[in-house]
Amino acid sequence: MGIRKEIEIVRLRLVLMNIRENFLRAAEMNGPEWIPCNVVISPPVWSKYRERMEDLVLRHPRIFGEYKKGSVRFDDFGVSGE
Repeated sequence: MGIRKEIEIVRLRLVLMNIRENFLRAAEMNGPEWIPCNVVISPPVWSKYRERMEDLVLRHPRIFGEYKKGSVRFDDFGVSGE
């Protein structure tokens, strides 16, 4: 079987398996098609790596979702102070 045919089969399987079914398969460790997860970057990591972190996030929209360059304030730790 050619690689294009295999890719089409994988795409079809992803369409056929809905999110709920996949979540249940993952929870039961029963062969999910993908592992549901969230990736979070803590404020200190943004502060240390700054533009390098931003470039990484921009290169991987499937993992991090829609991100606009410049939308993170690198030194904002969510703490108000003087």
